[in-house]
Amino acid sequence: MLGFALDPDFGAMAEIYMMYTVDRHYLMNFGTGSYSSSTNEYYAAMIMRIVRYTATGPGLTGVDPNSRFILLGETHKRCCAASRIAQHHPWSLVPMVP
Repeated sequence: MLGFALDPDFGAMAEIYMMYTVDRHYLMNFGTGSYSSSTNEYYAAMIMRIVRYTATGPGLTGVDPNSRFILLGETHKRCCAASRIAQHHPWSLVPMVP
């Protein structure tokens, strides 16, 4: 994970944002016969993904995994943030305020 942010109105919206890299093997092969969960291509070109989740439970301490919404980097054909290797970048994930 490269970044994490709470929605500026977290108390009302209960949304969190995360940014992470997606392994090239997963990105190109998941859902096909070529995919293997034990294979990785960490040092090949990959993409950054930004997702939004909804916090749940008492005190909003849990996350609903079914609430995932991909904001950036859905597929290798629909992405904008490329990365050559899996490493931390000097970017930060900051919430957008209207």
